[in-house]
Amino acid sequence: MALTGQEVDQQPPRAEPDDLRAALVALAEELVGFMQHHVGDPHLGADIAQDALAQAFQALDRLRDPDALRGWVYRIAINRFNDHVRRSKSFRQEPGPLPERVAPDDAGPVRQALAHELDSELRDQLLALPERQRTVLMLHGVRGMTHRDIAGFLEITVDAVKMSLFHAREKMRSRLERYLGRAPAKRPSRRERSP
Repeated sequence: MALTGQEVDQQPPRAEPDDLRAALVALAEELVGFMQHHVGDPHLGADIAQDALAQAFQALDRLRDPDALRGWVYRIAINRFNDHVRRSKSFRQEPGPLPERVAPDDAGPVRQALAHELDSELRDQLLALPERQRTVLMLHGVRGMTHRDIAGFLEITVDAVKMSLFHAREKMRSRLERYLGRAPAKRPSRRERSP
């Protein structure tokens, strides 16, 4: 059945293949960083991201909406990771290397050690979240994606994204409050001690 003139006008404009390839290359570093953080293993995360990029390059001609490229590639990467987890029954996510924290010049070794310990605890608690909650939290909080973008590439409703984000934040808040409640209390300053 042939398209009418009005239906042809309503079709989204197709992007040039070279433009899509260039956009995909520009997205590569972001995707690798996200997957390394998401998986908790920098090597596995990079491998999964590269597999997803290769799959996206091969299927680029099937992408209908060029504006959906970012979400489409992220969805491929998440699916590749989920496939890996299903195939590898013994897979266990471990915290990846922590980013270098630049401490203030006046921060002593104790303060730097406490900052490193908090970073480790944050990473552990993030990896303890259920898969969907962790993915939504990272995409929204780390990558700045909108609820609608996340819903589109996870193929869930916007309300489901909001609910997952709410539960992830609540779990992180509760767990970190428990952790910080166990932390040693701050010593009062000299001003607070003097009458």
